Amino acid sequence: MTNIPSILNRLTGMFAEDRAAFISALDDYSLLILDDLGVERNTEYALEQMFLVIDSRYRSRKPPRHL
Repeated sequence: MTNIPSILNRLTGMFAEDRAAFISALDDYSLLILDDLGVERNTEYALEQMFLVIDSRYRSRKPPRHL
């Protein structure tokens, strides 16, 4: 379980390869609970990163769950 602001904080300042590896690592969990979805500021960056996380999970056939 993690929250969206924590994910965004970790991704901020990472190089593209590191961001891709971090997002890919989230696919290792059979269940990923994303708390506080919608709490973050709706910036283009935040929306893009959340899409990448959710899309990656979807493509790995491990969809996220949100509270």
